[in-house]
Amino acid sequence: MDGGSENSSPISESPMEIGSLSIQSADGASGPSS
Repeated sequence: MDGGSENSSPISESPMEIGSLSIQSADGASGPSS
């Protein structure tokens, strides 16, 4: 359980964080850029 939970945590957080950052970055740049 510990191993699976730990592995799932970073994997799920990795893509989620990256996507959120990418979306936020584009949104922020789009606003002022536009």
